[in-house]
Amino acid sequence: AKDGSKIEGSVPIEITAQKIAAAKFSSISNQVYTGKQIKPKVTATYAGNTLVEGKDFTIEYGTNKSTGKGTVIFYGKGNFKGRKTLTFYIVPKKVTSLKSSKGSKKKSAVIKWSKATGSSGYRIAYSRKGKKDWHYVNVSSTSKTFTGLNVKTYDVKVRAYKTVNGVKKYGAYSAVKTMTAK
Repeated sequence: AKDGSKIEGSVPIEITAQKIAAAKFSSISNQVYTGKQIKPKVTATYAGNTLVEGKDFTIEYGTNKSTGKGTVIFYGKGNFKGRKTLTFYIVPKKVTSLKSSKGSKKKSAVIKWSKATGSSGYRIAYSRKGKKDWHYVNVSSTSKTFTGLNVKTYDVKVRAYKTVNGVKKYGAYSAVKTMTAK
C-alpha cells in the first residue's frame, strides 16, 4: 500500500544477488604496449541484458603497463556479487626500423632493426622475393646474418614477441623489406 501499511496476505519478495562471474564478458584482444596503463573496453551481459558499470559492477584495472599479462577485475554491485578477473596480453610494438644490407661473404645478407621495448625476442619471416613460401627463425638480438642463401633476393619481415608462461605472444610484423645477398 502507498501509505506503507502491509497488504493482507502479501509475502515480501527477496531478490538473491547473482554472481558476477556468471555474466558473459566480451573477449579482450591482445593490446599493443604504450608505456602507459592500458584499460581495454569490456562489456558484460547477463540473461541477455547488458550490465551497467556503477549499477551492476565496478571495474579495477591491473598495472597493465608492461608487456606480458594484463588484468581487468569486475566486482559485482547491486543485484550482483563477487568478482571476476579477466586477463589479456600486452604485446610489443610493431618493428618499424628494419634495414637490410649485403653480407661480408658470398651468399650472405644482414638485417637489423631497433629494439622493441619489453620484448623477449624476435621472429623473422623470410621468403624468396615475390613468393609466399615463408620460413621462420627466432632470435634474441636485433640483427641476423643469413648465410648460404641460394637465391639473390628475399622478402623479409620481423615481429617482436613476449614470452608469457612459456608461450610467445606476438606483436605485428614490420613492413616487408627486400633482402639482397652478396
